[in-house]
Amino acid sequence: MKIQKSGYYDITNNEELIEIEDNIHVTLFDEGENIKKIIVGKGVSLFFLWYSFLPSFDKHIFIGQEGSEVKVKILNFSKNINCNIQIFGDMQASYSSFSLDIYSLLAWEGRLDINAFAKIDKKREKSKISLLQKNIFLHDSASFSWVPRLCVESLDVEAHHACQIEKINKEKIFYLRSRGIPKRKAFCMIIEAYIENIFAHLKEKNSEKYEEIFREIMKHLDFNS
Repeated sequence: MKIQKSGYYDITNNEELIEIEDNIHVTLFDEGENIKKIIVGKGVSLFFLWYSFLPSFDKHIFIGQEGSEVKVKILNFSKNINCNIQIFGDMQASYSSFSLDIYSLLAWEGRLDINAFAKIDKKREKSKISLLQKNIFLHDSASFSWVPRLCVESLDVEAHHACQIEKINKEKIFYLRSRGIPKRKAFCMIIEAYIENIFAHLKEKNSEKYEEIFREIMKHLDFNS
């Protein structure tokens, strides 16, 4: 699939390869496993949103032209399943940026294994790469493994990675319950705020899809909205 115009595209059912042509602003949404590789042209602004209940997926994002900005946000939900995520960001351009943020909701017996690899090629200037992994544990039986790898072959660039782990804040639950909100509803509100923070861009572009994702997560948590 070749994308030639700015806009929002749901690529869930498209073929394995997506090519984005030069100097356009694109938002991609994906919740399937077909798309394997995305090639980004010159001067492209790309916001790639991916949502998954799948046990495994593999994505490759190739940035080969100057002046592009790529932001990837992935929301993964794991309950009673082992999830394996493979992400590869290949930066072969100067004056470009690539940020990968992986957010996970880990419920009962959820297990997540993430391999995130980002590379900046030789002789590149003023490019940036960042990797972030953030987990919210919804149950003590959940677990995860995070292996961030940065291969930086140029000196005049920026690259960093980070990992955050947290549980649902009991003080927030207490505050909401003190306002007369039932415990499960309070829990639901906190999860919704978390999802909205990740997918605010999707909510703006496709509010129906955003609401569908929220309802699905609530269903799997047994907290119907």
